[in-house]
Amino acid sequence: MTGMGLRTALLAAAPLLLMAQRAPDPLLTYSSQGWSETDRNLWYSSSQGSRLMPMSWMRALERHQDEVLYLAPENIERYRYLPYTTPSGGTLPVGFAEDVQSDRRLDFTRLRWLPRQGDSEPWIGFTCAACHTNEVAVGERRLRIDGAPGMGDFQSFVEQLERSLTVTRSDAAKWGRFAQRVLGARDNQRNRRRLGEAVDELLAYRGRISRMNVTRMRYGFSRLDAFGHIFNQVSLFTRAGTPIANEPDAPVSYPFLWNVPQHDRVQWNGSVPNRRINLRQGYLDIGAVGRNTGEVIGVFGEVVTHRRSFLGLLHPFRSSVRVRQLIGLETMLERLLPPAWPEDMLGRIDRAAAERGRGLFIQNCASCHQPLARTDLTTRFAAQMSWFPRNAPPHTIVPVTPGGPTTRPNQSPGTDPLMACNAYYAAAASGNLQGYKSGGTPLGEIAPVLDLTGVTVLYTIAGEVGELLGSAIKIYEGGTVEPRVDGTSRSRRVRRSGRGDPAPAPAPAADPTGPAATNAATGPLPSDAYPGLPPFYRGCVNKNWGGAEDIILGYKARPLTGIWATAPYLHNGSVPNLYELLLPADQRSDRFWVGTRQFDSVRVGYVTTPSNENSFLFRTRDDAAQVIWGNWNGGHDYGNANLSERDRTDLVEYLKTL
Repeated sequence: MTGMGLRTALLAAAPLLLMAQRAPDPLLTYSSQGWSETDRNLWYSSSQGSRLMPMSWMRALERHQDEVLYLAPENIERYRYLPYTTPSGGTLPVGFAEDVQSDRRLDFTRLRWLPRQGDSEPWIGFTCAACHTNEVAVGERRLRIDGAPGMGDFQSFVEQLERSLTVTRSDAAKWGRFAQRVLGARDNQRNRRRLGEAVDELLAYRGRISRMNVTRMRYGFSRLDAFGHIFNQVSLFTRAGTPIANEPDAPVSYPFLWNVPQHDRVQWNGSVPNRRINLRQGYLDIGAVGRNTGEVIGVFGEVVTHRRSFLGLLHPFRSSVRVRQLIGLETMLERLLPPAWPEDMLGRIDRAAAERGRGLFIQNCASCHQPLARTDLTTRFAAQMSWFPRNAPPHTIVPVTPGGPTTRPNQSPGTDPLMACNAYYAAAASGNLQGYKSGGTPLGEIAPVLDLTGVTVLYTIAGEVGELLGSAIKIYEGGTVEPRVDGTSRSRRVRRSGRGDPAPAPAPAADPTGPAATNAATGPLPSDAYPGLPPFYRGCVNKNWGGAEDIILGYKARPLTGIWATAPYLHNGSVPNLYELLLPADQRSDRFWVGTRQFDSVRVGYVTTPSNENSFLFRTRDDAAQVIWGNWNGGHDYGNANLSERDRTDLVEYLKTL
């Protein structure tokens, strides 16, 4: 081997050497799910195009209330993100990824604060692992589970991050420390002025997003209204003169990701299809690319939209989305196994009770929750949907009524309707997207946000057609698309104007920094089948959806393999453990604490007592005993009152085996 070849080989092996030298944590073990340590590092650190803040700013930022760095482990723990040592020896929370790409096609995240600064400044953003990785604990022992619902309090994390940056900008002492950390040897008054202008730009941008996402609902740990955040981000990217905000008041648990590539539909409400394009030696799931593109938009991705071409020609949107990375991350999920119950840590399974529970499961549950072997990563299955009834007068739609009957002949889920309603009922100003076609119909001045999102995703993917085709060719030839951790900028073609500069982003029709209009509705209602349900949602549940096959007003059942590792339960995380899920709704806890990783092996869920000063009290009813819609814990009751105590414990024991 030549000297140059040896040097190249050593540089390539350096991350692996650092990995091998890293001291293992004796109290942390990893669930055996078919991934290597290399796989895990890629999952934790591969950027998907999310751009929250320049990396140097994030590392320099202090909390608003003291001098503790925002990325310090003790602060990150407050929001329940997991600590992580990267292969290069750095420290970032799991799923906080460095994004290095040219920003010449972007707008809001195209910031400069140094003379002759390049166009590939590293930013920090979220990747899948931030919301889909978790740990369970017994005492000091911890078990890491990849693809499990995360425990992060995204809402509070972002609020406090923006507050910290705002206070830093106005506090002279904090600003001095921040600027010195960011600028280093180039710290001078001129560069501090430039840095201040750039920080002001980012704060203005983040402020617009925050105003769109104002909500009375506190999510707490383990939940996020992902659709709401995606919808409002899309509404902002349309650059409408007065963007319409849809209150993100329907938080859901982060879904668990194992077996997801085998579904025909995904999301809690089954609204997004997986669509495989078969290639000679594999397939490309274009549905998954679209779904994950929407997810990036919701967590700090940027899209630059524009008006429809006068001639109707395809004119893709510019964006920060990394399509090849998304395909690689989805490919990794194809080999992620559900976690097996760890008997050495959580206790031995009572096999006799589990066998009795198996019979009960087959009799009562398997028609909706298709059994699937833990090692089965190939069987495809269709969504089993539980619908809210259509074409029915209001008094017959009883499943969403607290205290309603427990017999469900129509198999309606009976669970909180807000997430399902918001997905199809939210509307916003189309702005730049007016006239684009969704399902063959041009979008009007006001359009369903689901349609606006679909158009945004489609034209964003079109802007990454090179990455899409390159991935397809690699799969066609028998290769595997793998994500990578950023370290150098990727090469990207930039559409230029006549003077050689990137084409400017279109200016908004009006200043979008003012208060947004809102679709949220509140107020008293006459007595009806939905006590306390705001008119906006009553209209959604009562709406005559006709026979439209693309309207899915309900929730999706799926195989329960690995379900023990996914507490709390129901789509909105309103039931703390599997045992309570088998109780009639009026016997379930109407409040419980979340935030601890300590595991209850008997009821199968997290311990529900407060763990420290920032535990979160989840409530299904307010002080006046009225239902908090979005948090309702009813439903999923298909005869629970008929189960004996032994039936319930036997079923729980069986669910541990899945």
